[in-house]
Amino acid sequence: TLILNADLYLTTIKDYQQAVQVYDAYTTTLKNDGTLYYTSATGNVPKVQATGLEIDGVYNGIRNLTLRFSGAYNKATYKDFKYAAQPAEAGNVSSPYRDVSGRDLPGAPRYTLNLGAQYKFALANSRELHVDWNTTYNTRFNSDTSLSNYAWIPAHSTSDAGIGIRRQDGKFDVSLIVTNLFDDRTPAQVSARLGQRAQVDSRTDGQRQEFAIRARDEHAVLLGESKGQAAVGDSVHP
Repeated sequence: TLILNADLYLTTIKDYQQAVQVYDAYTTTLKNDGTLYYTSATGNVPKVQATGLEIDGVYNGIRNLTLRFSGAYNKATYKDFKYAAQPAEAGNVSSPYRDVSGRDLPGAPRYTLNLGAQYKFALANSRELHVDWNTTYNTRFNSDTSLSNYAWIPAHSTSDAGIGIRRQDGKFDVSLIVTNLFDDRTPAQVSARLGQRAQVDSRTDGQRQEFAIRARDEHAVLLGESKGQAAVGDSVHP
């Protein structure tokens, strides 16, 4: 059996709120070193637009195997944004703002894909073994509100896996879970620093690789042990 859902969308937003960089004339004048300085604030972009396609589906035509998938094409662009801050690499130009109308919004990959599978095998005493797999993928995107060339996040994928035993009625489950199985180190966000030579200022890590053993009943998680920075019981089943 195959179940497939899809939708098309076109969304236009006026006065879109986002983090913006506002030109700081006082600091620029005070330092007088040829660099433009900004302060962070929440501001309104006159107009943005998102168009795209989303699909998701489930296939269970193979005995004991369930396949799930979802994907999206998302074109999210500034339709009118003439006063975006200069990026770090252009911090010493004369004009404090530039027109980015027509450019993609930060944090918006054009394509995303999610694939998941679960195989289960019946055991004695109304128990079953289950093996789970999930992979997510997205194309590259810019992570900086000023759309700096230093802030591109490359296309990447992460995979999670799990194996466990549970009651067939779902009332008890104990599983070994691995998140970010292949230890992908792609950052979630990069910001750049202004100066005579622009450079990467900070990196925000993506999902860390973690191992966990989790037991749960129908009401709550009973046990969770993880290796990594996540709190005990924080790991999520693929």
